[in-house]
Amino acid sequence: MMKKFWELFEQSIITQSLITVAVVLSWLYMVMRGMVVPETLTNILTLVIGFYFGSKVAYRQGIAKAEQSLLKRRADYADGE
Repeated sequence: MMKKFWELFEQSIITQSLITVAVVLSWLYMVMRGMVVPETLTNILTLVIGFYFGSKVAYRQGIAKAEQSLLKRRADYADGE
């Protein structure tokens, strides 16, 4: 289990998640306490959430492209026989 953790940490997936959670919780805390949320924090929140989910979409698209490429190579190989 620790091996997987360090692998994800090395790929910065854990780091991205921790930063995203920290920023969201900070923003929520301030909103729930009725505090004035600095515009900078709101901008950072938008940036971090956009980056986090954008990287997930890009990752999924990369996997889909790799699978399509693999299927095409298999089909090309089968046609060549």
